Amino acid sequence: MELVVALSLLAVLAVLIHRRLLPGSRTDREPVNPIQAEEGSTVPDEDRLDADQRGKQEDAPEPVQEPGVDGEKQSDTGPLGITGTEGETVEKSVEIQGTEPAEVTSSIPPSRRGGRPREKARCVRSRRNTRLVLPEVFCERRGLTWVVGMEKENGRRDCKQWDELPAKDRIRPYLVFKLRRDGLFGHLVSRTSGEGLYLSVFPERWVLQSDGKLQSVRNTSIEGYVAGLLQMYGTGDAYLLRATDGTEIPFETIKAQLALSGKVYDDGLAGVFGPLFLGAPPTIVPVRDKALEQVKTLVVGREGSGRGRWRTYCQPDTSGEEILLPAELAKRKSGWYFVRIYNHLDELLESFDFRFVTSVKSIDIQPHSALPGPSGHSDVRVRILHDGGVLIYPRDDRIGSLVRVVRDGEYLLPPDPQCDLTLWDVREAPGGPIPLRLVLNRIWWGLGTEGTAPIEWVDKEIRIERAWFKATSSSCLWVKVPDADRQGVVLAGFDRTAARPYRGNKGMIPVPLRDFGDSPVLAGQLGPASFKLWAPEARGECMAAVARVMDRYMCMMPGCSYMTGDEYDMARHLLKRHLPELFRHPETLSEYAAEVDFQIPKLILVCTFCGTYLLDYGINGDGTSTMTSHAEECKEREGRNAMTAFRSIHRVQDIEGYLSERFPELYICRQCGERLEFKKGKDPEWDLCTHLISRHKKDLYASG
Repeated sequence: MELVVALSLLAVLAVLIHRRLLPGSRTDREPVNPIQAEEGSTVPDEDRLDADQRGKQEDAPEPVQEPGVDGEKQSDTGPLGITGTEGETVEKSVEIQGTEPAEVTSSIPPSRRGGRPREKARCVRSRRNTRLVLPEVFCERRGLTWVVGMEKENGRRDCKQWDELPAKDRIRPYLVFKLRRDGLFGHLVSRTSGEGLYLSVFPERWVLQSDGKLQSVRNTSIEGYVAGLLQMYGTGDAYLLRATDGTEIPFETIKAQLALSGKVYDDGLAGVFGPLFLGAPPTIVPVRDKALEQVKTLVVGREGSGRGRWRTYCQPDTSGEEILLPAELAKRKSGWYFVRIYNHLDELLESFDFRFVTSVKSIDIQPHSALPGPSGHSDVRVRILHDGGVLIYPRDDRIGSLVRVVRDGEYLLPPDPQCDLTLWDVREAPGGPIPLRLVLNRIWWGLGTEGTAPIEWVDKEIRIERAWFKATSSSCLWVKVPDADRQGVVLAGFDRTAARPYRGNKGMIPVPLRDFGDSPVLAGQLGPASFKLWAPEARGECMAAVARVMDRYMCMMPGCSYMTGDEYDMARHLLKRHLPELFRHPETLSEYAAEVDFQIPKLILVCTFCGTYLLDYGINGDGTSTMTSHAEECKEREGRNAMTAFRSIHRVQDIEGYLSERFPELYICRQCGERLEFKKGKDPEWDLCTHLISRHKKDLYASG
């Protein structure tokens, strides 16, 4: 038994010696660099390969696996909830012990370098034993609290206390984070570099000041620490921390050292997602001298929420005029990504978000005026030039039903306020979709009140009354612009010299009409007045008449100088002040009978049963017999008994009172003689005003 054990140990020892001395064994070869493998590739198990197989592998080109295929994880959700396929993995770090060799550059032949000039820098594949993704200190706003912690390779974020943070990050008693453009997430930086939003985390007994004023702070997940926002606009910002012992620690913005360069299309979403690059991913260029020399590591990855997002890193060649991002990024064709730039101390120098799509070469919107002509706005043509294989579609199905497709990549957007600010998805396989915003510079307007915008927006001249310009009026002309950040100012008024500027919020600009109540145009001009808007644009200033103020009317009756801006108000004035001069209106039965050639009866007989009355003029003397016969018929039909079958009215004043209640009101126009009759109890004002306006406006009042 002991002999068997001894022989087994000798066999194991022989195998170990054999592997140690065999040419091509691990100790005789250069250590494997984990970042040499492209996305989706694996490091072979060399212990299971013989020498010939290993030699063939060393001579073979580096395997590359396209994202989104061969069993990679498929994700249905992209940035902003965009639906698409994302084949994205996180590369794994494999550490091999051994001596550290010199750096080598990529062996890709010039014909496969994408046509870039040789003098430009390339991303270097380092063989050093470096971590794939540097663990980073992050901050994230959750509710009313800022959470501070560490971000791991797998995307997991763990909350940490102060003593649990890396020692190199606790050299100072406070932390500074560069926040993303949405202001909800950020990474630790060594200083405030460039414009943007920063967050400072400091002891709760300290105070944050700006221009001598205390700044508001929020709680953090680190016990005993609070956080304050720093909005940096340029050099020389006056934020400072004041410690409990009175020590002042100023924050001063240092000019950005690096920037992204490439063909950019400005769609207004750079503040949220970063700039949009067309044709190729961006490159990194220096803003200050020798800025590239500080760069050691680039970390590039897909932006958005969720774990397992694709990311990679490299140590670039900084000897050229610019730094290229890793080649595997361009293979992804499109998407929303970030790049973080670290110095030789593994400190974050800069962090950028960006979008790119390689096959889209240009996005052109047909030039158009912000303000419409007399017939309103026209269709606007949008052309997205691409090489093919690009999916372009509006995110909102309602917009898709309004937009007309001329050909692939060319669209007509109709004159509709909904089509002025639209969000589209652009995707090139195998990459993910990116949001694209199309902004048409078209202005609309409508009538409402202060604090209440109109429901309907128009692009043609509307009519408004002069009374809406009174000092007590709440009437308001609302102006709608597609993007208040770009074109948030319009000029309004009756003429350019007295026009007033107005600025709104979120694309809505209210123009209170009472601001123009003292305008000389309203005070002295008798005819109509045109209310106008002026808007700045690239080719100069454009103007449009958006509202027509109703004519001003002046009474022409002798001795009257009444003026108003409402024609119906003028007609009411004529009825109230000048009715006897305009209409004959009989008020008694005698006057009515004289106007209509009516003879007043001597007797009125009224049926007791049904109320029918008979006018008896005493000529034939048969009125009594006629009413008696009628009453007998009513008695039999109604089945009622009464002392008398009918009653008689014979006094003159009673006859006039009885008939006055039953005869219509009569107005006879003195201008044309037309008779206007109205039932008792009906207000005749509207009909009389309509008669004056339609038949006699030129004779009774003047207008411009």
